[in-house]
Amino acid sequence: MRCIPSKKRQTPAWYCMRVKQRQRGYKRTVVISSDTDVLVLLIAFYPQLSAEVWMKAGTSATQRYIAVHKIEVSDDVRCGILAFHAITECDSISQFCGKSKKMAWKIFCEVLHLLVELGETHSPTAQTFSAAEEFVCRLYNPFGDTNDIPSFRCTEFRKGAGKLENLPQTRDALRHHILRAIIRLLFGEHHTLQTNSKWLDFESD
Repeated sequence: MRCIPSKKRQTPAWYCMRVKQRQRGYKRTVVISSDTDVLVLLIAFYPQLSAEVWMKAGTSATQRYIAVHKIEVSDDVRCGILAFHAITECDSISQFCGKSKKMAWKIFCEVLHLLVELGETHSPTAQTFSAAEEFVCRLYNPFGDTNDIPSFRCTEFRKGAGKLENLPQTRDALRHHILRAIIRLLFGEHHTLQTNSKWLDFESD
């Protein structure tokens, strides 16, 4: 067994690179981190990592071990989990008001196709924006049939549905939110892992 701690804050990609490098000769790897981004990356890239990967999280009083290798997700979910994490909240992108990760995850698993193109290209198409917008509409109204933000905001406002801040962003604001998620996907941690030529032979500390 090999434990991978760090005395200073590292990027999530750093942990994944260490898992890949130091798995040689070890069947079990323990990553010590409480960063959700690290867990998401471990799930997304698990097929390329050790046979058994654990993540030690929590505080000294409430420690827990997460068996990453036992988290069963389909290939489609594994491919889309990074896009889901980016658009619903990560360390550089805000959360949709009142919409938790747990709630968003349920919707994501039902409509995987809506985020499949997110972050796939530097020039997102109108279809990519439209699909992401529909995902947000489903997030706020899982059983509704409205697929565009302006119509949904108008309908909810006429109903007198709570405070304005509980409504989703305007279309322009949402577009910027989606663009931030795309930038995160294109130039963030997972992009580093996918394109780094030293991914398989990362030696330096």
